[in-house]
Amino acid sequence: MTEATALLESACAHLEILNTTQDFDSVYVGSIRAEMAAAEVDLTEALTILESISYEYLSLEEREGMDALKVICQVDIDLCEMVRGDFCDFVDHCQKASLATDGGAAIDHLREAKTALVRMKDKISLMRTKIDAIDVDALPSDIKGDFVGVKIFIQEFDKSLEEWIAMMDQVLNVPGP
Repeated sequence: MTEATALLESACAHLEILNTTQDFDSVYVGSIRAEMAAAEVDLTEALTILESISYEYLSLEEREGMDALKVICQVDIDLCEMVRGDFCDFVDHCQKASLATDGGAAIDHLREAKTALVRMKDKISLMRTKIDAIDVDALPSDIKGDFVGVKIFIQEFDKSLEEWIAMMDQVLNVPGP
């Protein structure tokens, strides 16, 4: 369990790049992709360790906590994959749109950016389903905070995606849903 904890802490350090990514114009997507790949490796290793732990001597509360940790790991792995792929594609196309010398090329990049947002929205909905299946009140107190933090992050990211898609629809003159 100590090794899994160390891997989770390492993954959190890699995920910290998301907190420093405020201005899309100055973001280097290669750095984000590298940090997400590293976090994904750490999370996958941690999940493998957690899945190897026998439930035989665990109380019901400890089992529920272990199940929640596994869900957190899986959701974080899914998040890393999504950020490394679709989010970086979104940022890349937004950057290219802002640098495009003609309007047609800019619009094409904005359409690709919106497509990446829609893919992210689909994926984040699946993550929400996984995390919403866990009863927070049944969790051990030592992981409730982490779990609630991940849950709120996913919910807020989902809301942001809805807003970004709506903005892209306005820019592209596409009627909303």
